[in-house]
Amino acid sequence: MQDQAAPIDSNKLIARVKGAPTFGGEKSRVQALKVVAYSYTASWVAAIIAIIPGLALLSALLGLIYGLYLLNLGLPFTMKCPSEKSVAYTAVTIIAAIIVGFVLNLVIGSVGGYGYGMRHSFSGPPPHARIVPWGASNGVG
Repeated sequence: MQDQAAPIDSNKLIARVKGAPTFGGEKSRVQALKVVAYSYTASWVAAIIAIIPGLALLSALLGLIYGLYLLNLGLPFTMKCPSEKSVAYTAVTIIAAIIVGFVLNLVIGSVGGYGYGMRHSFSGPPPHARIVPWGASNGVG
């Protein structure tokens, strides 16, 4: 559930990043959401291809590279920034996406009991627990 909810929420947060005026573009949430959804489409298609075990790593890598290319290609058209500032705008957007994704994963993980913050607390049974094989007597009764 977390894997499906996080991209949608991070799309909305990344689209709200107000970087367009800094790079000479228009400030529009609708256009920002369009470019984020447009660039994430490659990752979603790669995730579908990753169902095939042998192609998982390759499709993830190609989806990442093509998604970054689409982001760089789409920013001048959707946010109306100059083409020469598109690479810098893409870099800032990627850094913002990484930070938003990390923070969102921390928040969802701390609320849901999994993720970065709680990973080691559920690594196995407590040290005092006695594991009894199936069908063996546990000494009670």
